[in-house]
Amino acid sequence: MTEMESNAHWVIGMKVIDRQADPIIFRFERAMFNRDTVDVAITQHDWQAIGPFQSAGLLIDEYLTRYPEEQQRVGYRSLVACVFHALHLDRC
Repeated sequence: MTEMESNAHWVIGMKVIDRQADPIIFRFERAMFNRDTVDVAITQHDWQAIGPFQSAGLLIDEYLTRYPEEQQRVGYRSLVACVFHALHLDRC
């Protein structure tokens, strides 16, 4: 079975563009191969002030504020898992 014949489908991806930049840019990938991306940013100051877990919540809330239909399509728990994985918070 090839990738194109698979019954698996892309839900969502997320990656940190540059952790050292200010603001820090996080890219949500709503389709494979960067065809549909959404960037959400947080300042280094805010990141340091509230910490990574609360920052993750802020990123998810900002994304869902812009794209509320994603809560139904992807689900909040999937977004949390995706963001935590991208930030390596699932290893804490």
